[in-house]
Amino acid sequence: MEKKRSVGVTVFGIIMIIVGILGILSSLVGGSMICSIAGVKPHAIFLGVGFLFTTIGIMYLIGGFGVLSLKPWARNLTLLLSSFNSILIILMLLGTVKVIVKDPIAILYCIPQILLLFLLIGIIYFFTRPKVKEQFK
Repeated sequence: MEKKRSVGVTVFGIIMIIVGILGILSSLVGGSMICSIAGVKPHAIFLGVGFLFTTIGIMYLIGGFGVLSLKPWARNLTLLLSSFNSILIILMLLGTVKVIVKDPIAILYCIPQILLLFLLIGIIYFFTRPKVKEQFK
């Protein structure tokens, strides 16, 4: 008997694939653009951050295809990635508090991260529901 995939699982799987592709492209293209615009040579920090984002992008890409195939490991990977990224976003937002205190308009730069945090929390909630868990068995 073939497993039936819900619409929500399909949507989140496709979103993960898109996020993976965009993450890989932005880390590869964005890092080199920043260095060329700033007129600096790539430093270890840029390379490290680029490697981290490329790795996360690849994991999202693999996880998205796994979610669409209803692989149990893909559900676990999705929960792991969403939790890890949620922690990173929270830490980043906490780090921007000093900037926001000095310049309140800077909070506008935090809006995309806050929206992404809500999406990640939604993903964690969705993939921990019993009906969704059952699809991955």
